[in-house]
Amino acid sequence: MFDKGEESLLGVIDDLVMISDNTLPLSSTEAFQEFENLEQQLGKLEIEKRRSSPEASFSSPTAKQMSDDYVQKLEFYIIESREKLTFLSKRKILLSKKLKNLMEYFGEDPKNHDNTAIFHALKEFRRALAFSKEAVEWKLSRNSNQEGMQI
Repeated sequence: MFDKGEESLLGVIDDLVMISDNTLPLSSTEAFQEFENLEQQLGKLEIEKRRSSPEASFSSPTAKQMSDDYVQKLEFYIIESREKLTFLSKRKILLSKKLKNLMEYFGEDPKNHDNTAIFHALKEFRRALAFSKEAVEWKLSRNSNQEGMQI
């Protein structure tokens, strides 16, 4: 297409620059499962914090101080982690919508397919398109060099 004066195809290559040869396939199913695991682990920490009651009796002031320090650090960690998980939850919802749209665009059922096949196909398409572009540019360069010699 490029050799026929249709330069708009080059924009496609630029659009696919984010899907490079070094892009690792990330399964949305696995990523969402890891997110769920993080939420469960944070839930367990919240239960642990509630169990670590400040009213508990301790055999020494040092043990009480250690327990208080632990609860304080745990509380700080939980608050910080909850903020990050809230942010990630919003990103997860957005990613889910975009992946669903992408899968539907390519005629795949998002419930029965993982996104890795689509991204692999896009990666291969990008690679083939870049190779084709280089071949056309080489051909045009060769033709212009031959025309220069004929003059």
